[in-house]
Amino acid sequence: MLFVAPNTVKINNKNNVVEPSLKNNLLFIGTLYKEKGIFELLTAYKNAFFNNADIPILNVIGDGKEMSKIIQWINKNELNNKIYLRGAIYDSATLEYYFKNAIACISPSQAGLSVLLSMGYGVPFITNFNSITGGERLNIKNNQTGILYKKHSDLMKIILDICVDKIKYLNMGIKAKKFYNEHRTANHMVSGFINAINYVTK
Repeated sequence: MLFVAPNTVKINNKNNVVEPSLKNNLLFIGTLYKEKGIFELLTAYKNAFFNNADIPILNVIGDGKEMSKIIQWINKNELNNKIYLRGAIYDSATLEYYFKNAIACISPSQAGLSVLLSMGYGVPFITNFNSITGGERLNIKNNQTGILYKKHSDLMKIILDICVDKIKYLNMGIKAKKFYNEHRTANHMVSGFINAINYVTK
């Protein structure tokens, strides 16, 4: 007998109904170190900006050893008015604010619990098909609840695509939220443990 307790995070806001016009930002969330592909994201964003200066701003939530290098990079490329470093945020209400304003959450090289966090807030998750994961990436259905891209150059194209077809990504977010509500809430995780315990103790 096999029981599954899907790894997830608890989201307080269950409905997450947001006026689409309010969703006008991109989001990165996580510890700032090279292995997460933060500089891959920054480079793709810069290249997209050169093609379309009206791309959404990028909010970076997190802290880590690459912070000072990221600040230097932003200054050097004169993107202070497009990329904002918000630091580490642990308050759920503040996190909810940034997710409510996000069209998509992007993490090129690592797809952990932030995948479920994004889906729980109705935000599609964008990551590399081969990103590091503990299995959380497998929750993403490509082009339906998020994007799994294969080449580094694809990320710039995705950012530009968000500019011209925002509604597509908002619809992905709706589907991501539906998947989370139906399959990945904290109750689903707890139920997996309870079912296993009940089976063993019978």
